[in-house]
Amino acid sequence: MLSPPRPRDASTCITWALRLPTKLKIFIYLLDIDRLSTRANLFYKSCAPSDICAACPIVETGRHLFFDCHLATDIWARLDVPIPAEPFSVWDLRSPLPLPNKSWQFGAATILWAIWKSRNDLVFNGRAPTSSSTLRKASDDLLLWRWRLPVSERAHLDLLRSYILTRAL
Repeated sequence: MLSPPRPRDASTCITWALRLPTKLKIFIYLLDIDRLSTRANLFYKSCAPSDICAACPIVETGRHLFFDCHLATDIWARLDVPIPAEPFSVWDLRSPLPLPNKSWQFGAATILWAIWKSRNDLVFNGRAPTSSSTLRKASDDLLLWRWRLPVSERAHLDLLRSYILTRAL
């Protein structure tokens, strides 16, 4: 009661309302507020020797890693998801299929998580990811986490999963 009321953050409400694993909710929340441990953020904190992306010679910001890096641009192009030029929330991405918002948000978070895991595989294990392998990882995670949704919503996730698999070829 002593503090002034804060404006409601719609992005945060979307993130925490999804039936994703907690680690994914934290990951998406940090990505959306640009606090993820990208090389640019780590370099700024003097925790990394460089702020350059492991896959290309550009500063690795969250925007670059998930939307502008050649791996990410190929993934989003394969899925027919346009990336806005101006700053945006991850929840502003447009679904390539006629899906309910919650199903697309669940799927988009899973795709972003697969991009992050592929990037980490490159940085820590030296394995260069491909768009196809990243999309297959996202598809596997959708299958693994689909049980978190009510039975009535699983069909939408299955549709998205099959769409992702056809685009991974």
